[in-house]
Amino acid sequence: MLTQSREHLRRNGMTYASHMRFAASHGAACIWSGLLLLVHAVVPAWFQVAGSRLVRRLSQSFDQRQPEA
Repeated sequence: MLTQSREHLRRNGMTYASHMRFAASHGAACIWSGLLLLVHAVVPAWFQVAGSRLVRRLSQSFDQRQPEA
């Protein structure tokens, strides 16, 4: 597992700390998007575009990263 983790970091040109920041911030944003979408499911007038906007921003962030070789 350690070898695979190091290889993943190397392929993506990231340190452990930078990977942790990237993955944790994106994970938190995914959770937040999910919560907004759940509230929107109950009250459609609330958060009409917030969930899709966050998901779009996450997608763009991943697209801007160098793809894994």
